[in-house]
Amino acid sequence: MKQETEQVERQFSAEVRPQQASLKPAIANPLPLGLLSFATGLFLVCVLDLNARSITTPNIVVGVLIFFGGFAAFNFSYAMIFLPGTGIMAAYTDAETGELRAEFHQALAMYLIAWFILTVIFTIRQSGRPGFCLRTSSSWIFAFSSWPVVIWRAARGFSKPGTRWAWL
Repeated sequence: MKQETEQVERQFSAEVRPQQASLKPAIANPLPLGLLSFATGLFLVCVLDLNARSITTPNIVVGVLIFFGGFAAFNFSYAMIFLPGTGIMAAYTDAETGELRAEFHQALAMYLIAWFILTVIFTIRQSGRPGFCLRTSSSWIFAFSSWPVVIWRAARGFSKPGTRWAWL
């Protein structure tokens, strides 16, 4: 009788209190990346709509809007600017001379400034992790700290007329 009572109690308790699912921590939260990709694309669209630095052709934003979403987003979106099939550089080329207009370099500078802002946010977030100094290698710290500097220098180099490779 005692065994039957214990068995009924186990069944009853299992029905009343279902087993709790194991709560494993998520690997990553995709929300910040999605919000930052939207904000970066929107920033570029707004800046180009305002004709900042006399930019009237907004084609430079196409790569960011298509390829944003991961670590290779900068590489893919930057490469897309220079691929002939996309027509981005063709939009900035003078039809009579075949030369790139100065507007292209200004648009490229604005594109790089948007990526600079984004990498600074990533760097701040990376350095704000609990135990950052204890769990991160020195090469990772160097990469996160130097990448915004490189992008900023590239943006400054493209924004000055006649100094296309001044950032090197």
